Amino acid sequence: MTKQKPAGLSAGLVGLGSTSRAGLVSKGSAVAPSAVRMAPLSTQVVDRQPPVSAPKLAAVTLLSSSDDLPIGGIAEVEIARCHMNPYGARQVYPAALIEKRANSIAKEGQKYEAIVCPHPTIKGDWIIIDGECRKRALMHLGRSTIRIKNDGPKTNKDLYCLSEVLNKERNDGTVIDSALVWQKLLDDQVANSQDEVAEIAHVSKSVVSKTLGILKLPTYIIQYIKDSDGAERLSATAAYELLLISKHVAGDDLTALVDKVIAGQMSTRELEALRSKFEAGTTRKPKEISRQYKIKTGESQVGFLKEWDSGKVAFEIHLVDPVQRIELLTELKRRFGLNEA
Repeated sequence: MTKQKPAGLSAGLVGLGSTSRAGLVSKGSAVAPSAVRMAPLSTQVVDRQPPVSAPKLAAVTLLSSSDDLPIGGIAEVEIARCHMNPYGARQVYPAALIEKRANSIAKEGQKYEAIVCPHPTIKGDWIIIDGECRKRALMHLGRSTIRIKNDGPKTNKDLYCLSEVLNKERNDGTVIDSALVWQKLLDDQVANSQDEVAEIAHVSKSVVSKTLGILKLPTYIIQYIKDSDGAERLSATAAYELLLISKHVAGDDLTALVDKVIAGQMSTRELEALRSKFEAGTTRKPKEISRQYKIKTGESQVGFLKEWDSGKVAFEIHLVDPVQRIELLTELKRRFGLNEA
């Protein structure tokens, strides 16, 4: 007796065959139905599955002008129309940081929109409140657009305050960043005094004073700190101590100290002790001021007499007349009890 196949399985195979054939025909393939039905079950199941694709971000509209995006709106815009925040809490973007962010975007895409506001003077353009690093990373990858979110119009003070809050949340920025942007706030009269800068930045007045002071560091040291990996670990107090030490140390010795502080191998107290040591070794007596009297013959000056409070007296004279010279020497010898050698 011939065994019959279960009806359910036969129907299932036919259904799969029909589906596979339909899919193949739609691609323009000429495959016989019987050939499809004879294919292994595992192959037929794979043929039924839709192709797997990577998840896509929600579609955004490429805009050419900030006038077309409402507050809170998200869009794709040309990078060329997005300008750096002049009052951004972060002013320095080392190449290593850009490279790291570019690698992340290349693998995972732009995860977060850059927060922007309409540019106050360039119609249709934007200022990036937060996202400058993302913008530079995209440019590094050769991209021409960036995804943004419009946060609405902002004042200059807003541009700093919002950026400062977001940078603190991520623990971004260095003491050099703070020094540069705080000085710009003062230069542009966004803040009228160091006290106002301290109020805006939510730090003490002494921190503002020390931080601004480090801009007096040698230019090569400022650039060295900018380029250093981990520069965010350099505090304002430590940087100020380096400023004082720079009066006694320079070149590779000074950059080596920067490296030690950033690496956590030298504390602020150790810097203070080193600075005190240098200062103690260069202590000098206060310079004395002399009083000088001119010696004249007629209208011509022939010499001078100097005296100091310490008791020192200096005397110099030029007498062409030998008689006058002998008379003066005789008088001086007698005054000081000098005998002929």
